[in-house]
Amino acid sequence: MSSPCWRTAISHTAWKELTDMLDPVAVLPPLFVPFPLFAAHPDAQKIQRETVSFLNRFQLFWDDKQRKRIEGINTGLLAAMQVPTGPTDRLQCLADFLTWVFAWDDEYCDDRPIAGRPGEHATANAMLQRAVEITEYQLDSTDRYGKALRDIRLRLEAATSPNTGEAFTELVLGYLRTELRRVVLADVGLSEDLSAYVSTRIVSGGALVFPMLAVTVACSRNHPALSSDRRVRALFEMAAFLTAGENDIFSFPKEKELTLPGKTENLVHVLATEHDLTVGQALTEAAGILNSTAGLYLRLRADILRDAPADLALFVSALDNYWNGSVLWQRDCPRYLYLDSSGRHVLPRPTTDALGFGGKPLTIPSIAWWWQYDPRP
Repeated sequence: MSSPCWRTAISHTAWKELTDMLDPVAVLPPLFVPFPLFAAHPDAQKIQRETVSFLNRFQLFWDDKQRKRIEGINTGLLAAMQVPTGPTDRLQCLADFLTWVFAWDDEYCDDRPIAGRPGEHATANAMLQRAVEITEYQLDSTDRYGKALRDIRLRLEAATSPNTGEAFTELVLGYLRTELRRVVLADVGLSEDLSAYVSTRIVSGGALVFPMLAVTVACSRNHPALSSDRRVRALFEMAAFLTAGENDIFSFPKEKELTLPGKTENLVHVLATEHDLTVGQALTEAAGILNSTAGLYLRLRADILRDAPADLALFVSALDNYWNGSVLWQRDCPRYLYLDSSGRHVLPRPTTDALGFGGKPLTIPSIAWWWQYDPRP
């Protein structure tokens, strides 16, 4: 019988007391950068200007300080690093959705009081889900986030096809429903176990939407093999999980300081509390999980590319760029480097191009199926 998916959450105070004992210099393990040389899209500055305009046009902030915080994330550069080639109108959709996610996450999920009021969050969340589904008319003229999300879908369809808009919407709906579940669990004092958390992390924060958009920018559409070849599906999910899991480590020091009560979970936290590890041990274990996944990604990638047609090879290359650009951007982003606007450093974020031991199959039930397609005996 499998273990239960839920457990009682550790209090934020207890978690902070535990993590305050950490050595602030040597806590973060080096994270693997798959392809140390990278390129950024030549229109990065233009993309950034336009996404700031998008932020201001739909007023995706609650005050001027928050507006400046979102601007400072530089999601235009992030999009340009994730997708170094492709039409700018499609890339703008990715940059604007990145801006939308960071803004909505701050206002509705983490930093604002509504994150602790699941009824209000559920109502707003449901309206967003319907807003992105409806292309024919605007659902609520006062819903800033609903209008902005619908605008992204309409522009994405104009730059690609209605089928792409439908694929985008389906993944966004899964993301929004996952965030609602997280808010409800936090409110009743429950946490997910490791398998459930990993499954959630592949979806939460828009983690599956971003690689879909990155591939769309580079290739104009998702490749049919995503639904017909389970190796390709595994690669796609791994790109999402690696980027999200690396973010859990990069953002860990800041989260332990700022996270609201009941909202303390990331991969490090789950491992420490479920496996009774010190925080240092949990960080090492989290890095090991990511290294094992990265090793499989590289082996499976090579196996797919061995006889891949040109369009599938382009699809795989787009996933490579997405993962690589994301980890390099996260390493240097002020959102994770500093605790607040004072500019105080949290921790250095070491990276390495040496994978180390990346061969151990993971037995986490929600993702263990990936190793069924490991080309290595």
